[in-house]
Order: sequence, then C-alpha cells, then structure tokens
Amino acid sequence: MLSTSGTDYQEEDGMIRLPSRKGPKKPEDSYRSITGNPDFSDSDASSPSEGNGSSVDEGDDQLLLTAHQITLKSLEEDLAANPADADKWLALLRQTLSTVPITSKNATQARCEITISLLSRALSTRPPNARNKMLRILYLKAGEEVWHESKVKAEWEGAFKDGDIEILMEWLEWRIRRGTGGLEGVVESAIKALNRLGTSEDDEIAKVRVFWRVAFAIRSAGSFATFCKSYLTHLHHRLPRESHGNVPGPSRTVCLFIVQSLISLTSVCRMFYRPLGVSKLPFQVQLDELEEFWVSEVPRIGEAGAKGWSVWYPAKATQEPPSPPHIPSVPPDLDPYRDWARRESHFDTKVLLPSRSHVETPDPYSTVIFSDVRSMILDVHTHRVKEAFRLAWLSFLGLHVPGFHLAHSTDFDWDDRWNQEFLTRPTYLSAIFPSDGSKKQLMTNAVAGVVIGRERVYGSPFGPVRSWGRGATAPLDLASAQPGKSQQRGVWSRNDIVDVDEGIIRRVFASLRIVKDDVEWDSLALSFELAVDPKK
Repeated sequence: MLSTSGTDYQEEDGMIRLPSRKGPKKPEDSYRSITGNPDFSDSDASSPSEGNGSSVDEGDDQLLLTAHQITLKSLEEDLAANPADADKWLALLRQTLSTVPITSKNATQARCEITISLLSRALSTRPPNARNKMLRILYLKAGEEVWHESKVKAEWEGAFKDGDIEILMEWLEWRIRRGTGGLEGVVESAIKALNRLGTSEDDEIAKVRVFWRVAFAIRSAGSFATFCKSYLTHLHHRLPRESHGNVPGPSRTVCLFIVQSLISLTSVCRMFYRPLGVSKLPFQVQLDELEEFWVSEVPRIGEAGAKGWSVWYPAKATQEPPSPPHIPSVPPDLDPYRDWARRESHFDTKVLLPSRSHVETPDPYSTVIFSDVRSMILDVHTHRVKEAFRLAWLSFLGLHVPGFHLAHSTDFDWDDRWNQEFLTRPTYLSAIFPSDGSKKQLMTNAVAGVVIGRERVYGSPFGPVRSWGRGATAPLDLASAQPGKSQQRGVWSRNDIVDVDEGIIRRVFASLRIVKDDVEWDSLALSFELAVDPKK
C-alpha cells in the first residue's frame, strides 16, 4: 500500500505525480525536497546565493547538454574573450564539422557551407584573423565548392595581393587545378607569382619553390598529354604522331634545371665557371649570351663530355654534338596495347636529356629550344638558395632527400602533395603493397628426419618510405645498415635508385660541386655511390 501520510506525495488515481519542469519551480519541487518538507536541508547543499552563485536551475539545464554542446559552448566562450585566437577558431571548425560525416549524403557541400559560414565570421572579427594563412586558405578552398566561378576568382585574386608566400603558393595551386590557358597559362601564372617576390633570401627561396612546382606541373602535363595523344595515334594509325602538336615532356623540365644551373650555379662551381665577360652583364643580356651557347648544341650539364660554358665562350668554337643516349629496348608484348603502353612509359623515364635538332630520336618532343624555358629562369644570388636549388634538382631526378622542403612555414608543409612523386614508382609501390602471392617463409626445416630451426633474418627497422626531419641523420649514417646486406645504407638504398638514371645523377654531382666547403654535397654523392655499389 502506498502511504498517504502528510509527509509523502499524495496519491492520485493510484499514482504519485512527479514534479513537472514546466512553469515556475517551487521549493518543494527541488530534488532536495523529495520528502515534501520545505524545512529539510542537507549539510552539503548550498543556497543559490552561496558558493559560486550558480542556482539549482542552471545545474539542471547543464545536465541536458551533450558533450558536443559543452565543447562548443566552451569554445564560444573562449572566442568571446579572445576573438583573435586562430587555433580556437580551427578547433571550433573541427568540432562543428564532426557532426557531418564525410560519407553522408551531400557531405562535401554541407561541410563547405559550414566552413564558409564559420570562417567568414572569424575573418571579419579581427584584422589578424584576415591575415592568418590557415584560416584564409581553408575559407578559399571551401568556397571553390560553393561559390560562382567569378566570386572564386575574385576571392583568390584578393588573397594573392594581400597574402604571404604560403597563400601565393596556394593561389598557384588553384591556377594549376583550374587549368585555364593550358600549360602556357600555368607558366604565365608562375611568372606573375615570381614578379610579386622580392630579392631577399626568403623571397629567393620562394622563387625556387615556385620554379620547382612548375617543373613538376610541366612534367606531369607532358606525360599525360603524351599518353592521350599517343593513344589517339594508336587508334588512328593514319595520323602520324607529329601531327598532334608539340607536347612538353620530361625533357623540357630537365632543360629548365640545366639552364638555371648554367646561369646561377656556374659562377661558384668547380667545373662549370661562368665566362668572365658575361658575369657582370645585366641578367637579360646574360640570357642572350646563354641562348647562343644553347643553340650551338654542345654538351651541357648532365651530358657526357660536357666541358662547360666558359670553355666554349672565348672562341665559340662549334663542338661535335653529343650522340643520342643509348636507350635499352623494351621487350615486345604480344598485346599491341600493352606493348604501346610499356614503350611510352619507358620513353618518359629514360629519355630525359634534350635531344638535338639534327638527331632522330624515339621521342620527337624531346627537342627543346631556349625560348621554351627562358621566361622561367631565375636571377638568384645567395649561397643558401643555390644549395636549395641543387637539392630540388636531385629530388626532381628521383633522389628524394628526407626532410628537404622549401616551405616557408614550419607548421605544415603542403608541398608534399606533389613533391613525393618518387613514391609512385613501381619499386616503391611493390614494397609498400606486397603482392598477395608472397608467402611467409617456414622457420623450420627437416634434415634426415631431424627438425632444425632456420636462422632468423631480421629486416631493416625502417620501412620503404623514409621521411624524417632534416638533419636527423647524416647522408652517410650507417646506423640502420644490415651487416652483409645493401638494402639499407645511409640516406638511400639500392631500391631507391632502381628507376633513376645513374649516369645523369653522377654527372650532376660532379658538375655542380662548389669549390670550397661542400661537405653535404660530397656526402650525398658518396651516399649515392654507396647505394649503387658498396664495394666500389
């Protein structure tokens, strides 16, 4: 039986009615007045006017908030106190986007609209927020998915005028993604970015970074264009390959590095000195003199028999042009499509150096004239910038130097979206994703009926991808080398040089060595030779 005493709740129709949260609360509705005695008090309880001043009503409301809402409330309070805290804005953005899973329907548009709404409030709150590169870049990238094309262009152009080098690089990435004007449009955008930079050391590093990015873009565009046009030629045999127009391939990008080396590095390198009569001329006049050397078609940096610009310049004697490099033949395939694909891929990786106008080569697009690369040549002077350019050339040739990057910011490096192309080579892909047919070796063996345990063979502690910080390990650090094995020795292993042209890289190491105190370059050259042949 339910009690009906005066100290208990009154029974109505066989039930005890619980207090409702609707309407004004009465003292007896509090959870501490469950007995109905208004004089009841707990020693641990405090009145609304005591302690921190929070009432019981506020506690009840707090219990209704989820963890997500509590986090949002806390972030909003922090931003109200300090609106210029960019990290808090980014945390608020991440917390808000967590409610929209990427796999949900129309997730991209919904997440972009949320990003624009929140970041537009952040950018307009305080002037420092408008100059924050992370907030600005995320805002612009989200706008590309939602805004009209004219608004996207206006916003990016405004950021280009006001932003720093990181925003400038993202503007160039946008131009490359957009692809307006084709490859020439990308080059024009790069020239526009270069003209905005000054002559300080940081600005010259940024110029090399732009140069490096455009070189990768040209090579990627050339390979894809060659693929498409060769495919059309294969389908329509009556159309000769040359009729599809000039396609920039790997040779044009290698020419960029060769010409830049001749104009920038030959004044300090041991073998390829810049002619004394040219070094003090205006930069454009120097390019005119260099074009004359290029047209003579004598051996250049990276080619066998190259003697340098300064040797040719006094007499300007015509030398015998180098013979075309020997390209190993590709084993034929019975399937014509696979055979064509293998040959095209082979030419893209083996025909790197530019050919000469009078030499017949398998790839007619490997002949590059000086005007094709002149507009991208940089006028740089500082020693640090020239060292960075050499390492960028090694990376372009396929020798990735762990920790090397040219990003101005130390917080993040978004250049790894395009400068990690070496990971796409077949050797790396096979190491990262082994074939399903590989079977685990048995650890035991039986000899004359006696089970004998096999010797354990331990692999390298490093995986196929080595990505540590700059200076974390020296190029000749053999701490990770396996005794008696050459899979891992120093900064490069044998697997790192399977798909690179050893001859070109060896000549680049020899040609671009600075006269004095070039310890790092010499260490990299020795590490490369160690990877090629440890017994040498």
